[in-house]
Amino acid sequence: RHTGVDALMIGRAAQGRPWIFREIAHELATGQALPPPPVDEVRAWLLEHLVDHYGLYGDYIGVRTARKHIGWALQGVEGGRTFMTMLNTIDRCEDQHARLDEWLQAYGQSHARWPSLAQSAALRECARERHDDVATHAGTRHQPPGLVRGTGASAHEPARNRHLNEEPLELSA
Repeated sequence: RHTGVDALMIGRAAQGRPWIFREIAHELATGQALPPPPVDEVRAWLLEHLVDHYGLYGDYIGVRTARKHIGWALQGVEGGRTFMTMLNTIDRCEDQHARLDEWLQAYGQSHARWPSLAQSAALRECARERHDDVATHAGTRHQPPGLVRGTGASAHEPARNRHLNEEPLELSA
């Protein structure tokens, strides 16, 4: 009513944060932000989600596709990126589920609540700045491996627009 819009699209903000809908509803109803959920609640939700996910996709595909779901949930969570590096090497559902459960329990020992969206964004920004600082000092800021500076081409491939400088091809019948 306040803005005059008929609908709101949430989209990717809900990936890994399904409680965003209740947060939005609460803020619209009260004008105040709802505190983020307790870590134990997020742990229960994520582990249940994984069991359903494994049941739907099976062991082989389930463990692999679950990685992105876990990554969404841990995005911007302190220590989440490091944990994901290890978790991405696990190839069995039971092991993935157990390691995640252990990590979430340990996280819950030092954090009562899951980070808010704003806290997660701030943590991601700090990590990005640290990465940029390291990359800048190494001389590789935003430079994918093998890319030739200024050409948009790989060191092993000709420039992307090389055909603009060539003579037209003659096709014989």
